[in-house]
Amino acid sequence: MHVHLKMTIQAKTIFIFCALCLISYFSNAGIELPSHESDNHIRRENLFWEQFKKDSLWSLRSRKGVLPMTINNMWIQAGSPLRITEQSAWLLMLSSGITASVYYFDQDIDDAFRPLSENHKLVGDLSPKITQLGEYWGYSFLAISGVYSLAAKNHKLLHASVLAGEAAITAGIWARVVKVMAGRMRPGATYNDREFNSDHWFGPFSEFDSELKKGRSKNAFSSFPSGHTTAAFAISSVFADRYKDRKAVPWIAYSLSGVVAVSRMVEHEHWASDLIPGALIGYACGRQVVKNYKRIFPEYREESYNRMVKKRNYTFSVIPSSFQGGITCLLVF
Repeated sequence: MHVHLKMTIQAKTIFIFCALCLISYFSNAGIELPSHESDNHIRRENLFWEQFKKDSLWSLRSRKGVLPMTINNMWIQAGSPLRITEQSAWLLMLSSGITASVYYFDQDIDDAFRPLSENHKLVGDLSPKITQLGEYWGYSFLAISGVYSLAAKNHKLLHASVLAGEAAITAGIWARVVKVMAGRMRPGATYNDREFNSDHWFGPFSEFDSELKKGRSKNAFSSFPSGHTTAAFAISSVFADRYKDRKAVPWIAYSLSGVVAVSRMVEHEHWASDLIPGALIGYACGRQVVKNYKRIFPEYREESYNRMVKKRNYTFSVIPSSFQGGITCLLVF
């Protein structure tokens, strides 16, 4: 018990440290006004609060408010199948084909992943923590980044955190709808089930069937698609888009989401074919939320932000020093 508690505290400490490092990395892209006046810092703070009020993020009436914008995003997403583009149609067909191919090997893949956590201690220790990046830790990251952005007066990070939250919420709702309609049994639920000991689809609203639920948890019927993967890709797609000027951000964001997806198989919570639809739902919702944001806030498109961001110049100089005939290396940024 003491060992488990200690590991949990260490894991949370590591997560908070990594979250702060990522947030600090994002914060360097915050808005700064180019000025040579001594009160430049005060002016930047005043600008932030002026923009914060102007943006009306917490308004319930303005379309720029978080709640109205989230409802609007849900409405747009609901009608998106009627407005699908040729590019999106090809992507959907490709994803469906890959999912169908993976579905054929679901049982074999699960058999390969089933003993990993038991045979490899490191995998068994890390997987339960990594998987929470698609739930508890992922939402905690958004909360930390939101609070930090307000404290640091970082306008861009604040908006990115809000958008990521909207994407995660809307994607989570759609994933939940599909789960209820599919009623697919989780791999772990089949291991000790006498009647259904292999992959099985029960169909719509099966989790509410009192006969089927005898001896089974409600969670056992919600395998397809992966909700953790959906949330992870929804959050990642927003940060990858808003910080695509920093080449490392998209790589880090999508890599973490991929690791979360794999961890769901290690935890026996999902079949391999559950992951691709989950990732696609999250990615699509994230992209739509950002696209709608650019329409509502045209002044905060990439080119506008780039004009407002003060570029950092890095120079490395080697200067001869009179002290003991040495040299001085100077890094200025």
